Amino acid sequence: MAIMLDSRHRIDRVKLIDDDPEVRALYKYSVEDLELFPEEISGPIGDAGTLIETFDSAADAAICDYNLKSKNYANTDGSVVVSKLYSRNVPAVLCTRWAGHVSDQIRYWRRRIPVVLSPNELNPETLLSAFEVCAKEFGGGFSDFRRPWRAMVRVESAEDAGGGHIRLNLVIPSWKSSVGLSYVVPPQPGAVLQDICRRAMVGEVVRSFGQVNLGVESDEDVYIDDWTM
Repeated sequence: MAIMLDSRHRIDRVKLIDDDPEVRALYKYSVEDLELFPEEISGPIGDAGTLIETFDSAADAAICDYNLKSKNYANTDGSVVVSKLYSRNVPAVLCTRWAGHVSDQIRYWRRRIPVVLSPNELNPETLLSAFEVCAKEFGGGFSDFRRPWRAMVRVESAEDAGGGHIRLNLVIPSWKSSVGLSYVVPPQPGAVLQDICRRAMVGEVVRSFGQVNLGVESDEDVYIDDWTM
């Protein structure tokens, strides 16, 4: 049975992306309870682009684990997969038991990851709600804590995070001026972020701008996107 999220988004199938067959089986129960068809991706799946080409944006959705690199299941993280699916209007939820520990790792992608759930939180109701949130955002309907606003971002320092990644340590004064945030930049970002990283790495305090969800309460859920100078 298909589920109509709105007049433009229907779900028939939910792809289950996790390197652990037992975890995929847990995902499967929630999908079947919604009377949708679960499709397990047993892997290996290679890169995100190869996997995403298998999706039908008119009928598919996904549940995706964050840590996909173990067991040679994939060469990318689940945050990349979910973000790219979102960009193609495919509803997807990122599932991880370590949300608080990876918030700085996924902040670069968080603008396009509307919902992060732990495996214990995943059930038919939370899964359907997550897909509905995605569909609303595809149409420009943002909740108060997800709506983007232009805000100044002050990058105070930077450090090598390994693997070509740079960790920016920053403050968003119009959000919470006393709260420092970390933001891990992947290799080969856009030109603006490259310039910010270069300047911060030599000790310069860099003032820039980005799209920020200023209505959010938890620092785990803050995103910064569309950086400008």
